[in-house]
Amino acid sequence: MAATTSTPEVTLANMTLGNSIWRQPLKTAPASRTQKLFAGTWRGTIHSVGPQSTWDSQIELNIDPSETHWSNMSSGSVSRQNRTLIYKRSYKLGRSTSVQVQASLTVNEDGSTAAYSTTQVSVTGKSASKTSGKGILEKVR
Repeated sequence: MAATTSTPEVTLANMTLGNSIWRQPLKTAPASRTQKLFAGTWRGTIHSVGPQSTWDSQIELNIDPSETHWSNMSSGSVSRQNRTLIYKRSYKLGRSTSVQVQASLTVNEDGSTAAYSTTQVSVTGKSASKTSGKGILEKVR
């Protein structure tokens, strides 16, 4: 063992470490809260094309904090692929009309704008009609 030396100004401790190991718990950074990519209110103009006409309409889309519910879409499924949130729903109108709806919101790198597209296909017997729309939405909150 090494000797311990003291002077009036400095007190030295035993400097021999030997086989001792200094155990200190690892410090981990707290988990950072990731910013929700889709949650919030999105607004913009959608250009739509239907079987007999075209039109522009204003849309406001609210996506909840869990990013699983869209305000203007009900009882469908929501999935995520990278920066795109996809909504799908199929349902019947009456006895003979089947409707399929799909919408997607792809957030741009800036995080404040997104490409929105929607398609609705209605089939009655052997007759089908398709309506689709596209536009750019801005995140307002």
